[in-house]
Amino acid sequence: MNICHGLLFLLVLVTISEGKLNVLLIVADDLRPSLGCYGYEPLITPNIDLLASQSVVFNRTYAQQAICGPSRASFLTSRRPNTTHVYDQHTYWRKRRGNFTTLPQHLKNNGYVTFSVGKIFHPGAASGKTDDYPYSWSVPPYHPSTQQYKMAKVCTTLTPVNSEI
Repeated sequence: MNICHGLLFLLVLVTISEGKLNVLLIVADDLRPSLGCYGYEPLITPNIDLLASQSVVFNRTYAQQAICGPSRASFLTSRRPNTTHVYDQHTYWRKRRGNFTTLPQHLKNNGYVTFSVGKIFHPGAASGKTDDYPYSWSVPPYHPSTQQYKMAKVCTTLTPVNSEI
């Protein structure tokens, strides 16, 4: 693995509900920590900053490849890019190299309902132009408008650390 000056922010929250574990995985990237919780002020990220203030924030990040498609394919299949043969944004590992089981697919195959909101797999050709639905997801992935919700109060149950948030 190569160390990158960037961000692959993963947060896994596990709780017990009806005898089954609930798993929440948040993935953010762009290979740089451009969020307020990392001290980057030009971007307005109040909701993730609030969540980060009450969570574990990782300051050392690693990526298998320096671009999104191969890195996400690697992370979500637990395979290195030289195994998936994904080195760009246009290659779908299922067609190129193998029908590997993904992390959300494993959960789905074992009785969980899986949802994708935003960018989990790299969209487009790198994920079969479906964000790997229906293999990995129970319902088609949802991509909300970032402009419409950029200042929405989505973490209303958390207590702000800073009154400006």
